[in-house]
Amino acid sequence: SHITYSSCIVVAWVMHGLRTGLSPFSEGQWIGFFAAYLGLCGIQFWTRPFRLASAVFLAPMVDKAVEAIHTTLPISRKSSWALFVGGFNVVLPLLVLHSGLRLGTSFAGTPLFPPLAEQMTLEVKMLAVLGSVVGQVAAGPMGSIAGIMFLYEFKWWRIFLSLVFA
Repeated sequence: SHITYSSCIVVAWVMHGLRTGLSPFSEGQWIGFFAAYLGLCGIQFWTRPFRLASAVFLAPMVDKAVEAIHTTLPISRKSSWALFVGGFNVVLPLLVLHSGLRLGTSFAGTPLFPPLAEQMTLEVKMLAVLGSVVGQVAAGPMGSIAGIMFLYEFKWWRIFLSLVFA
């Protein structure tokens, strides 16, 4: 589900950029983006039975993949599971999210970040990547975006308050 929700973020981001010409990180744009994202997530709820059925169908293949990791690397079966789950629930969704945002906004001609981000140093950008990874581990795709917002200093607390008290 992290991959599908990462895809929803990408689609909502590009749709919002096409509609407004602004990045969701721009001042006052978060609510419009979040509404588009929630609309797409609503569709995801209807696909849950199909995702569950596909998980049951793929379970034997997952067992084989975990066994292959276990026999290839000198690690325990439990560590093999952790490596597999970490790859599919953290690394792959981050790749989908970040490469999807880069490619989607490039092809659509919409902004990924507000103009302020161009002035950020490499160190700050690296911290944003770290925040994205920590956020993904803690809360999934939206946590990844929150990690970027926090470390890029896009006044995340104002966005949170505007969502709570809107």
